[in-house]
Amino acid sequence: MLEITGEILSIDNIIDVSRNNVKVELSWDAKVKVNEGYIRLQKTIQKSNSIYGISTGVGALKDIYIPLENEAEYQKNLLLSHAVGTGAYFEQDVIRVG
Repeated sequence: MLEITGEILSIDNIIDVSRNNVKVELSWDAKVKVNEGYIRLQKTIQKSNSIYGISTGVGALKDIYIPLENEAEYQKNLLLSHAVGTGAYFEQDVIRVG
C-alpha cells in the first residue's frame, strides 16, 4: 500500500501503482491539508464576489457570474463537460496513475 503524504512521490511509486496494482491511500496529514484547503476556499467564496472558475465561468465565459446556490452544480457540470474524448481507450496502467 502506498500512502500519499503530499510531500514526495517517486517514479518507482508511480510504476508500482500503475503496473503492480499497489493500492493508494491518503495519509491523515494529507486529508487534513485537503480539508483545510476546502475550508479556506469556502471562506474565500463567502467574502468574495468573483473567483475565476468557481463563482465565474471559465474561458470565454469568465465574465458570467455563477450564483452561490449554483456553484456545486456548475462544478459538477464543468467536470462532466471535460470527461469526453475520442480514440482508443487508455491501457489500465495509464488509467491507474491518472
